[in-house]
Amino acid sequence: MQVPQEASTVYQFVKVDRSYDIEDTISSFGVTGAQVLIRNSKDTFLLVDSFFDNDSDKWVKQPDGWYGGEISVNDTSLYTLKVTMPSGDTVTGQAYMPSPLRILNPFDSTVVSISEQVVNPLTITWNFCKNTQYYLVMCIPDVDTSELDNYPPFLLFPSIRADTAYTLFLERTIFPWVYDMYYVLRVVAVSSEYSAYMGFQGPGGDMSNLSMGYGMFGGISQDSVRVYIVE
Repeated sequence: MQVPQEASTVYQFVKVDRSYDIEDTISSFGVTGAQVLIRNSKDTFLLVDSFFDNDSDKWVKQPDGWYGGEISVNDTSLYTLKVTMPSGDTVTGQAYMPSPLRILNPFDSTVVSISEQVVNPLTITWNFCKNTQYYLVMCIPDVDTSELDNYPPFLLFPSIRADTAYTLFLERTIFPWVYDMYYVLRVVAVSSEYSAYMGFQGPGGDMSNLSMGYGMFGGISQDSVRVYIVE
């Protein structure tokens, strides 16, 4: 008689060679003292206020804040993010950026009459942007941010669009606009990664595109004009 052998037990081991106490490594504003690089095929941009000093073997804060100048991105290059912690650990991510966005209509300082919108609505138009999941359209009072609490909450909610035209004012004529003042009309092209970060893709969407870390690396492109709203 053959005695059946017991099934062998399979173990899977995960080696942890380094761990961190969140309270010791992260401030309320995120990781501190890291070097942040963004690269494409031609350029490298250093986007943080610190750099590694080889002589002292530590990170040194730059007094001028941002280092490396302004970034000029395009919609054809694959951009790579690399974040190097003071410990030497790295986090990376890749994404394409939206095209530069330009509002085509209305023009700056256009007067918008809310009462005329029902019969003659003003359509907001802008150019098509590559690498874009959604467009956000906002029209916010041109005031200091500390004063925004004095305005109806609906003014601060963006409209989400998939195309490049929208009659925002017609949609919102039923709400109590504050008349005879300037508003900032802003259109924002949002990449798919940034859309996931903002929660527009809903449950089940990818919430991280980083390697060796958790988070989103993406981009937006935006343009704005001032409009004067009357009754």
